[in-house]
Amino acid sequence: LFSFGKLIRGGLRNISYKVDNVSVSETGLAITAQKVLARTDDWAKNHLCWYGSCNYTSGKVESRVINEPYGTIEVRAKVPKKPGLWASIVVFGVSEKGHEWPDTGMAIPMESRGSQATRCGAATHSPGVGCYGDTAFKSEVGLPDGQSFADDFHTFKMVTSPDKMDFYVDDAHYYTVTKNDIEAKEGGKWVFDKPYTISLRLAVGGGHFEEAPSPLDDSIFPATMLVEYVRVYGQAEEGGALGAAE
Repeated sequence: LFSFGKLIRGGLRNISYKVDNVSVSETGLAITAQKVLARTDDWAKNHLCWYGSCNYTSGKVESRVINEPYGTIEVRAKVPKKPGLWASIVVFGVSEKGHEWPDTGMAIPMESRGSQATRCGAATHSPGVGCYGDTAFKSEVGLPDGQSFADDFHTFKMVTSPDKMDFYVDDAHYYTVTKNDIEAKEGGKWVFDKPYTISLRLAVGGGHFEEAPSPLDDSIFPATMLVEYVRVYGQAEEGGALGAAE
């Protein structure tokens, strides 16, 4: 279901598929952000971020295209609790030409900032509604008694149907976005009716962090997001996964 290897650049890190950044063991999938400790001239030339030679590397894992647009995505993961990091599960819509932003949209079943690991959030971005920047359609949820999502594994779930998307943590529902909600916004379009890919990623710094755009202390590295499993079910098939990576 999943493959490694697409190289992108953003934030303060270079995203790679090296074993130092993406690995699989009995514990599950590990996506690890690292401080770059040594550079050669060739390394610096081939690992460029917007500010120059990258100071950090991290990893991203992306699924193959899943053709059934409706159903359930369920991911069990443990996030790092360190300021300047951003763990996320991102679902990108896909057309015949691939991912065409913003026309194919983006949904986020989970995003967690390391400085606020007692909470996590969900969001949708689509044409006319949060295409470039913030979105009106987002929500956050916390754990009881000030627990952190970094303390243990938790299950993050998104259920998509023709007219709405529901978001859950540990099977507790906390947010719904409807087709009517989005289309009621001026220029808003519901585009969550297409094939999609799932991306698991751990970002370092960048514009997602108002309070800490850069890691405050490099001693936080290495930092790891662990994924126990990813399961995908068709709309009426929660008893049998369309595809699963565990």
